[in-house]
Amino acid sequence: MGKHPPQEWLHNKIAEYWDMGKTDIAMCKLIQADIASEEEFAGKGYTMSGISRTRKNLQLLGPRQAKAAGLHDQIPVILEGIRSGAFPVMGARDMVSFLRQEHNIKISEKNLLLLFHELEPERVVRRKGARFKRSRCYSAGVLEILSFDQHDKWKRFGLWLHLGVDPYTGYLHWNKIWWTNRNTALVTSYYLDAVRKVKAIPLFTFSDTGRENNGIAKCHSTMRQRLDPSLRGTIQHRWFYEKMNIQSEICWGRFRRGFAVGFENLLDQGELYEIVTFEKLDAVESLLFRWLFIPYLQKELDKWTARQNNTMRRAHKHRVLPHGIPTEIHNNPERWDGLNFGVKVPETLLDEMQELWSPSDNPVFDLTPDSFATCARRFYEELGSPVIEYHSIWGIFIQMRARFERDVDEEELQLISSAFRSQEEVFAQDVELIELEDDDAPEVHQEFFDERVFPDEEYPSDDEDGREYDVEDIEFEAQLTEDEEDEEEVDTILRTEDD
Repeated sequence: MGKHPPQEWLHNKIAEYWDMGKTDIAMCKLIQADIASEEEFAGKGYTMSGISRTRKNLQLLGPRQAKAAGLHDQIPVILEGIRSGAFPVMGARDMVSFLRQEHNIKISEKNLLLLFHELEPERVVRRKGARFKRSRCYSAGVLEILSFDQHDKWKRFGLWLHLGVDPYTGYLHWNKIWWTNRNTALVTSYYLDAVRKVKAIPLFTFSDTGRENNGIAKCHSTMRQRLDPSLRGTIQHRWFYEKMNIQSEICWGRFRRGFAVGFENLLDQGELYEIVTFEKLDAVESLLFRWLFIPYLQKELDKWTARQNNTMRRAHKHRVLPHGIPTEIHNNPERWDGLNFGVKVPETLLDEMQELWSPSDNPVFDLTPDSFATCARRFYEELGSPVIEYHSIWGIFIQMRARFERDVDEEELQLISSAFRSQEEVFAQDVELIELEDDDAPEVHQEFFDERVFPDEEYPSDDEDGREYDVEDIEFEAQLTEDEEDEEEVDTILRTEDD
């Protein structure tokens, strides 16, 4: 049997914790805790020297080892490629995670900052000029709340984004890009996929107002009622007015600063080099753009999201809830003396909700109509299936568009255009909404949603003073209601100040 856990299990754990930036000492403690939590590994163990040997065998070198191996000498070249591509304004903290997770190069933030000051001092100065808005939100534990929100600032490209985040940990459950975010079935599928992954549903869901959010609100409330009959007639969802859904706004602020800049530059190249005019795309151009760009951008967004989930936020002396790596807190809240409020849900109930609120045959789940996708795959293979990358994607677009213009006859174009119009009809389609089990019940669970979560003062919009605000430095606190010790109260208090 051996005195150690299986090698594959150990390799996966070491790689997981190394991606989070853990030292050998920290990895040893975490792996020993993981071993102790697994009944099948009873009596087994692992030492720090064993972790160090395994890590080296996996080519996961520490900062000094990486420097000795000459890996740090590669950073200026990597940095030049990043600055001319997807991440022109990435700072040192995010760059440390990027180098570690994308290039297997480990370097301390301090040493990377010294390199930044040497190679790009003017960029360092510009990155210090940020202006933030402070916000405060309360959450009692993991999966007490799941906050979700849409992002429409790429609508000029025909791209729409949506994310879901746990305010307690900052853990992103999903971060999606598609050709719509206004379809109820699509948005609900994001929620159902996320709860399938964690095998539990949160106590409450939060969102901005909007009909596309009705699906999650009623799907979630229905499941909560099924699992807890005492909640019959209540909606376990909270709608917020503009900019009040704090944690989601913070995530979009990070997205705008950390991801959007470089990829907006890429998208703008389409008009800059007169490849397309986004306001005048025909059916073939629109579908080809979706077929190429959405999978590529989703892949890049997934990597960025993984880095966010595996990177510790900057320290904040007023923060009273757990300070650590979001993935770690999400998976093991007890290590921070936290609680997991997730409600276990059977797969059969999730399947029922999927069929009711997000049926798989809805056209919104098709990236492009089949008539177009068949032609696109054929032309792409004829080009030799080139790798779709930041600097190559527009060239592939031009070549494939030329193939459509040359090889697709008028009748096929008519079919593609007709299919495109049919697909557009479900852009903002609502699924049929069902009534809650108690028709006479109040719409909102007032014992939980107190009126004082709405401040009297006006909350400034993004462009109120002519410049965009970024929401940053969220502060969390957990507290119980005075009257009921077994019910958590979630308050949202907003304040703004200049840093």
